Amino acid sequence: MSTDDDDKSTLILDFNALKAELDKDDDSLGIKTNELEFEISSTDEEDIQVENSGLTGPEMSKDDSTDKPEVHFYQYQSDYFQKRLLELEAVFTPHIHSDLKDINKILAKDKKTVLVFYYNEAPKIVNQLTMQMKLKFPHARAVIIAKNLSKEKALEHAKSKYGANAYLRDPFSSEQLLKKVKKLLGI
Repeated sequence: MSTDDDDKSTLILDFNALKAELDKDDDSLGIKTNELEFEISSTDEEDIQVENSGLTGPEMSKDDSTDKPEVHFYQYQSDYFQKRLLELEAVFTPHIHSDLKDINKILAKDKKTVLVFYYNEAPKIVNQLTMQMKLKFPHARAVIIAKNLSKEKALEHAKSKYGANAYLRDPFSSEQLLKKVKKLLGI
């Protein structure tokens, strides 16, 4: 293996290490894993305005060459985004992935990447991936979608080492997500 291969950033999941680390981190933060389920009792439709610029790297520049931004969706052992494909296609050029190798290639080459996660399907996996994105791919932007998301929980999560750049409460419209994506891309 060459040193070039060693220097390439990759997303690696070791599920046993992941579980041990996240359980330890949850305890040290005073956050229980089930608290990160973003539970909220109200049903109001307030827009959650959490934009985390904590990721450093080159600013996303404007690119008016397309009306539909390319957006990557990662789904882990579910069909959450696939079920919404027609709705998403109306405003995005969506790319739905379930293989981390694909995501890794995209993050390594594309400097204007927005990666969308559905938190409730695998919260620990999403946390691990957003943390690794911040460390290894600071140019990439992450959006977390979660059921019953409160502004307080989104702010708390955004301040953690797992924080995303933007949050959206499920159910959401494609237009709401488009607004977040455009803001992250600077278009």
